[in-house]
This record gives sequence, C-alpha cells and structure tokens, in this order.
Amino acid sequence: VDLTVPEPRPVRGGPPNTAPVEIDAPDRCPRYVALTGTVEMGSSPDWLARRLVLAGMRPISNVVDVTNYVMLERGQPLHAFDLDGLGGGGIRVRLARPDETLETLDGVERVLGPDDLLICDATDVPQALAGIMGGASAEVGAGTANVLLESAYFTPEWILRTSKRLALRTESSARFERGVDPAGALTAAERAWELLGQVAAGTAADEAVDVHPAPVERERIVVRPSRVNEVLGTEIEATAMERYLAALGMEIEAGGDDGALTVTVPTFRPDLEREIDLVEEVGRLHGYNAITRTLPRPKGQVGGLTPHQRERRLVRDALVGVGLCEAMNLALVAAADLERAGRPGVGIEVENPLRAEESILRPAVLPGLLRSVAFNAAHGLADTALFEVGHVFLPPPSGEVLPDEREHVAVALSGRVARRPYEPDRPVDVHDAKGVVEVLAETLELADWRLEPARRAGFHGGRCAALFVDGEEAGVVGEVDASVVAAMELPEPVVAVEVDLDRLLAGSRRDRRYRPISRYPASSIDLAFVVGSDIPAAHVEETLAGAAGELLESLELFDVFESAEALGEGRRSLAFRLRFRAPDRTLTDEEVGTMRKTCIDAVTSTHAATLRA
Repeated sequence: VDLTVPEPRPVRGGPPNTAPVEIDAPDRCPRYVALTGTVEMGSSPDWLARRLVLAGMRPISNVVDVTNYVMLERGQPLHAFDLDGLGGGGIRVRLARPDETLETLDGVERVLGPDDLLICDATDVPQALAGIMGGASAEVGAGTANVLLESAYFTPEWILRTSKRLALRTESSARFERGVDPAGALTAAERAWELLGQVAAGTAADEAVDVHPAPVERERIVVRPSRVNEVLGTEIEATAMERYLAALGMEIEAGGDDGALTVTVPTFRPDLEREIDLVEEVGRLHGYNAITRTLPRPKGQVGGLTPHQRERRLVRDALVGVGLCEAMNLALVAAADLERAGRPGVGIEVENPLRAEESILRPAVLPGLLRSVAFNAAHGLADTALFEVGHVFLPPPSGEVLPDEREHVAVALSGRVARRPYEPDRPVDVHDAKGVVEVLAETLELADWRLEPARRAGFHGGRCAALFVDGEEAGVVGEVDASVVAAMELPEPVVAVEVDLDRLLAGSRRDRRYRPISRYPASSIDLAFVVGSDIPAAHVEETLAGAAGELLESLELFDVFESAEALGEGRRSLAFRLRFRAPDRTLTDEEVGTMRKTCIDAVTSTHAATLRA
C-alpha cells in the first residue's frame, strides 16, 4: 500500500504577511519560510499534551506544543517568534560576529563565533541560534497575539559543528544534523497553522514568505539490476525493482545501458547517495526473508595472505616451535628503560603520550622485551623464553618528516634450560640464542647469512655477534651485558636476539629445485687450520665452500681449539668436515685429493693459515 500524506488545510485570512526575510548566508540556509498569523495563547488540549508526553516531551503552551508536534510528525523543526517582539517585523539570517553573544531559551548567555549561524530580526538583533535553540527576547508567551512561524532548511554539517562546540544538543539540532527535507518546509509550516487553528484559534496569512536562494538538487543515481541481483544473491525482475523504488517516492527512468535505471531520489531521503544505498532499499522491500541462502560465486581468488605475510607468520610459528612464548608490548617506552638497556638518548619523543613516563617511540623491540623478562622474574618466574614481533621507529631519513618505521623480531632467554632427566639443567648461554637464529635461517632457507663477532650497545663485549644477510647487517645476537642485567633487575644470565625482520624476509633463498639423490658413495675429509683468533670461522667456512666446487655436499665446523702453548699467542685451530659426492659416479682418490689441495691452498693464502697435522 502506498503511503499518502494528506495536504494541510490551514485557516487563512489573517493579517497580510509583510515580514521581510533576508538571507546573507545562502550556503548555510538554502531555504527559509516565514508564515505569520494570529493566535490565542493557552494550554494545549489533553490529546495533544498526552501525545507529547508519550513521545518524551514536556507540554509548554499550545503554540510551542504545536511546533514540537509537527517536528515529531513531519521531521521538520519549527520555531515560533512573537512577531511584535521582532524589531522591524522581519528576519535576517547571517553568520555571527566574533565574540557576539546570545541569551538562549535555557537562560544561558552564549559566546558565538564566525562559524555560527544566527536568526536576527530586521534590525540585526540576534533572536535565535539557527536550527538549535531560540533566544529569550522574542519568545512567545502569555501575551503573544501575532506569531511568525519559522520553517527553514539549514545545512547539516554546520549545525553539527555549532552544536558540538557549544555543547548544546536539542531535538531540533538532532534532526538538522541528519538532514531534513528542504522541499517540505512550506508544507510543515502550513500543517502547523492547521493545528494552531484547532488548538489556538490560529489564523494564518494568505501567503507565506518563501526565500529559496540555493535550491537543493535532487540526487540522480544509476542502478544496474544485474548489480542488485549480484549483491543480494537474487533474481529480482527489473520491473519489480522499479515498483519497489517508486513506492518510496522515487522517479525512475528506464532504458539505460544494460537495462540500467536512472533514479531521482526525493529530497526527504538525504541518506540515499550511491547505488549500493538503493540496493539496500530493494532488498528491504523485497524482504530479507525472501532472499534464499546461497554460496558465494567468486570469479577469482578472494583474499589470502601475501608472500610477506605468510613468511612473517612462518617466523612466528618457528619461534613457537622451539619453545618460545610471544609477548606483546606497547610501542611507547620510557627514556629510563632505554638508558637501562644501554641505549640512552635514542628514540623519537611523542608530544602527547598516553603516559608521561612512556613518551618515546621505541627504537628497538628488545628493551620492552627485557622489561617483560624483569616483570616475570619479579613474580617468581626467572626461567623465561619470550619473543616479540613489532614495529620500531628510527629517526627520519634526510629530507623526510616521518620516522623510518621497520618491523623487528626480538628474542630474550633467561634463567636455566630445563633438561632433566635427560641431562643436568644448565644456564642459558649465547649458543641458545645463536640456535634461534639458525632455526630462523633454516626455516626461511636463507642462502647467504653469517654471524660475525661484534660489539653492540647493551651486549657483552666478547659474547656478541652481528647477523649479516646477503652481506648487509640485519641484527645482533649475544649475551646481555652485566650492567644492563643489574640496571633492569634481570635474572642472570640473559641472552637475546634482535633482527630486522624486513631485511631477514628480503634475503635470498637457497635453490629449491629438486635434484635426484646420488646413489654413489660420499667421500669425507677433515681439515684443521690454525688461524688468527680475530678471523671469524664463518669467513674460513665461506672460503672453503667457494673453493670446494659443485661436488661439495656438506660443510661443518666440528672443533675449535685454543692453546697459546701449543698454537702460539693469538692463534686458534678450526676443524672442518667436508663431504663430497658426485651424482653420476664414484669419486676417485685423485679427484678427492685435488679438491682437498684446492681447499687448503685457498684457506692458507686467503687467511694466512697453516694446515694443522
């Protein structure tokens, strides 16, 4: 059944409407209707007062109650002015001047700004805060005989701003904020005078003053029936869609491309702006219960993780798999924590932090993770194995404003490693942290990574190494320095890792192509070299791998020996096991001997090493 709203029939014949209306801000007030007339003030009849009370409003007087009743009925806020109290007997709509004041109906004098819209009389004296609340000077009262009834359209966003700034929210502002019907202003005024004729002996002027400087354009939306059915999962005919939309007061033009409909939306529906809004209206009128459940029919793959997201999740899984628990700390840290962690004066300060003492965007994940270790230790849990994946914020690159934001993964191990009953429990050491790095490298199948001795802030000088991936430094692993342990009240010992996750995931990967397993036997040789103590084992290993050639199947460092008496001061022995295998034959002693000599020559010439017998 189509909704029909009867046309109002106000009692006419009142004094001529001579009230001038001037709009100085047409972009804020596109339409203003002023309809004058005579009334007899008094109380509202019981039916009117009862309906307002049931709607949650307090009855005041017959004239004011009629304006509130029509607002509830039509959605159009109205305001009644005592016409005899308006200077010049007219209306001027303008923006407030800086620091201009107005006493509103609630008895509060409000200081206004240049963005607030005022309803003034013809002498430019403010009478109301447009769309929100009237003023006290022209309020209707017991002595009112002549009324100017305002029915206007104000743009929603500015009513909302003024209402929020003044902390003044009314039934009127709540409706203007959401948008009223600009085409219904005159009809609402006539409906009010129809009711005033019934409850206040109201007689309206024959003509209303209707100033309409900026007509509101009606939205025209193209709706594709195929798109409607695709979204709703239905098979609704286009004619049925036209019928549904026409019932809502919309004008439809058919015959567009692919059967598209051009819909002109009525002004009383400001919420309809896009095609999807009309799709919702069709679904609502068709009935959600009439839409059968169906499985989606995607044309292609929908969703899914990117390779970077999958590998980041793989890193988390690997760390959980070796017995670590994931921690989540805030990205804001205290400057004192950074200083205790050996990183004083590093970080970007936030102007308005949540907590004054935590005002630094963390330059590393590890300080916050060590604080979690200290918290667990303070609560009786000294043996911890934690990791965290999170963003760090470094100073902006030259010429840029935003911080250099990266994602890091950090690991902290403290206390003892539980091994009983298989072997005695032991304290964690730097090799446990190194093992975590090896797990990550193996999980991601990194092709080129190594650890080199290094000195880094917050780590023990002789038990620390830098992680390199594809020749670039990507992180650090080692034992936390004793000064940091003492300052942060950590349980001894503590070993840690911090790695730039983005660089780690960007590292080159091993060749994953399948190679048939050779059915021929392998040949293994052991080589021990005496080198300087300052030469990393990884460098010697890299030299051996390059010299051994394609037949090298595995390379392993199995012994490190240091003795000033046996080897000399500042020298140590590194022993490697090399395994060779050919895919198509058994290697001869001569071939193995040639490869052995090549490896020896490469190490001795590159690292000033000697072969240890």
